[in-house]
Amino acid sequence: MAKAKKESVQDKEVEKIFTGQILFTYPEMEFILQSLATVKINIVHGDQLIARNKVFKALQVKFDEFNSIRMDMLQKYASKDEKGEMKLAEDKRSYEIKPDNKVKFDEEFKILLDKGFEVDILPSIKKDFKLIPEIIKKTNRDLNYTETEIYLSICEKITKL
Repeated sequence: MAKAKKESVQDKEVEKIFTGQILFTYPEMEFILQSLATVKINIVHGDQLIARNKVFKALQVKFDEFNSIRMDMLQKYASKDEKGEMKLAEDKRSYEIKPDNKVKFDEEFKILLDKGFEVDILPSIKKDFKLIPEIIKKTNRDLNYTETEIYLSICEKITKL
């Protein structure tokens, strides 16, 4: 009997520590981060500004992890110069990848993109996430059809928290 009681206490402790998780796609993550980065302080203030900062930091950590993996992939597949540094492509904005390596890179990158961003929602930040759709509205961004779909998907995921 005591053992069952102890397990339920542990379950409650786990529940207190971890509220849930949201799986964002790359376009959703990019949209949220760009929106939160352009929030005007004179429009968003108080609890919303605090929420914006907390959520932005939490998502930025996940995005940085993604970029670190992407850079490791580029390091693996990009052409190298005589110093062993990755060569820039002709456009000077991306790295040169030889065609045979491009297929491998694209396959691995697709897997990385398909994996998405698993964001743990702790109790301390749950209420902040709930404010994000309203904060994004205050950016006064003109949304095209695709961005509207992304925004609605984000709202749906956050609403389920």
